[in-house]
Amino acid sequence: MDPLLLVQNCVVLLIGRDPSDFEGRIQFLLENENREYIPEDWVPSSTYCLVSDDKRVIGAVNIRHSFREAAMS
Repeated sequence: MDPLLLVQNCVVLLIGRDPSDFEGRIQFLLENENREYIPEDWVPSSTYCLVSDDKRVIGAVNIRHSFREAAMS
């Protein structure tokens, strides 16, 4: 199955993003992986979805690639 179709079912809500703009939501997630495209006070992150064999979204996780000092205190 096309991975983008699976992700489309998973990335239902992104705060501050137009829900009708699927390509924009995917682009936002991809850009979050690269420090070049995110605000200075953010850390890069990756988003993954777990999808069952019958194509139901079971869950999603956002993994931050590092921590900010402010978040540690």
